[in-house]
Amino acid sequence: MKRIDTANVEPDKFGSGKNGFRNGDPLAGTPATSLSASFFDSIQEEVCRPVERAGISLDGEVYEQLTAAILRLAGTQATALSSNTTLGLGHAGLVLVDASGGNVTLTLPPADTLAGLRYTILRTDDSGNSVSIEPDSGAGDAVAGGTSLTVASGQTVILNSDGTSGWRKVMDLSDYLRSSQLTGSLNLSDPLGERVSSEIAAVNMIKGLGIGVDDTESLASTPADWRGVRSGFYRSGGGDTGPYSSVGSFILVRGYTNGENEGEQWQLYNNRSTNRFFFRGYDIALKQWLPPVEAFTEKNIVGGVSQQNGLPTGAVIEEGDNANGRYVRFADGTQFCYGEITLIYQGDNWRLYEDWTYPAVFAGDTARPIASTGDGGSVTPALRDLTHTRVLNVTDTDCRVIQYTNTDNFASGDTIQCGLIASGRWF
Repeated sequence: MKRIDTANVEPDKFGSGKNGFRNGDPLAGTPATSLSASFFDSIQEEVCRPVERAGISLDGEVYEQLTAAILRLAGTQATALSSNTTLGLGHAGLVLVDASGGNVTLTLPPADTLAGLRYTILRTDDSGNSVSIEPDSGAGDAVAGGTSLTVASGQTVILNSDGTSGWRKVMDLSDYLRSSQLTGSLNLSDPLGERVSSEIAAVNMIKGLGIGVDDTESLASTPADWRGVRSGFYRSGGGDTGPYSSVGSFILVRGYTNGENEGEQWQLYNNRSTNRFFFRGYDIALKQWLPPVEAFTEKNIVGGVSQQNGLPTGAVIEEGDNANGRYVRFADGTQFCYGEITLIYQGDNWRLYEDWTYPAVFAGDTARPIASTGDGGSVTPALRDLTHTRVLNVTDTDCRVIQYTNTDNFASGDTIQCGLIASGRWF
């Protein structure tokens, strides 16, 4: 295709070197852009050839032929079939086959019809009837290297034309999933003292993907190091007291190895019962696994925080509230408490006070509360005569808040609202 290149074009109309058309103005002496056969030929052929390439006969009364051609060539349309059908260019894309009413045979067009022509054939029924794919009887084409192909219930088969004499099976994920699962047995004893008392119940291999452990392989004598085990997907039966204590799945990735069969490697583990993910790498120099660290998602960022020997073992943020107020704890040990209390007259005309019990306990001698009184409540002294607010008797569980006046005229029934924030640590 090309842009207009005749006389009197509008230069650089769509950018540098991208000419366009311009209208003429006889009164101003401005000529319109000249037209040419070569320009209109390029437009015509750029539109018509994809239509013909898709096997569609040109029809001047139909205005959606280019759209149909694009859908066919891109294989983005879907067709539902339930009886014997000879596939054509119009079926390119997704073909949904329902054989619940009887056996169905799909006949492919000659492979040289269009190179790269693709059919994604998905069987939707679970009946005992058959679905078979056969080549054109006169073309002598092969289908996935054979003379026919059977589609099982729930199976998806993707076929591509090689443009000459065959239909290639591009992918069939259900073949992988139905492959036999090979099992082995492991007894783990971690060099860091993390022991697995029971054998891994099953070490499964997705055979079709060529990764995992073959049941004929002899695993290393210390398989906790996973030395001699190739990269793959594995299933753990649990038995450990740490994060690997429940049935779950491993991804093991190994890089280069040296003469001692050591190398760069890491594990990603999913605990099936808690849906928690853990990652651990391998220290090549020490020849041992590093302690596992947990991956956080939207599911476990907020929850119950916890710690062991000063290291976080739970969620990142914990929130809660009760009759005493609201608290927020962070995995690093930081804690904030928020509350509101009413300071009351308790017999001293120079002060109002009340005790605040924190909504969550602080670790030893770390609570640092602050208080601020507002205009809520009712007091005898004028607000300008109220002096300062103090927090006294601070412990890990509570504190006393006092409001003073310089006129010594608080009276029975006087109250004032007080907002509080306490910061500190929960461990």
